[in-house]
Amino acid sequence: MDPVVDFLQYKDNAKNCVGLAGGGNRNFNSLYNHTARDIAHGLDVPVVFEFEFNGTNKDVENFKKVVNNFGTK
Repeated sequence: MDPVVDFLQYKDNAKNCVGLAGGGNRNFNSLYNHTARDIAHGLDVPVVFEFEFNGTNKDVENFKKVVNNFGTK
C-alpha cells in the first residue's frame, strides 16, 4: 500500500489532515497530481499547493506562505 495512505490510516492522522500538497509531472495532463487530489477528495480536504517534479526554491517560498496563512482564514 502507498506509504502516504498507510500514514493517514494510522490512528487519528487522517482526522488531523487539513490540506494536501502534491507534486507531479504536467506532461500527464489531467492526471497531474491525481494522487494528491484523490486523497484530498477522500478526506474532504483541499489541495492547498501543487508543484511540478521536485519543485523550485520559489515553490518552497510559496508553499511556506500557504502553510503560514492556512490557519488564519
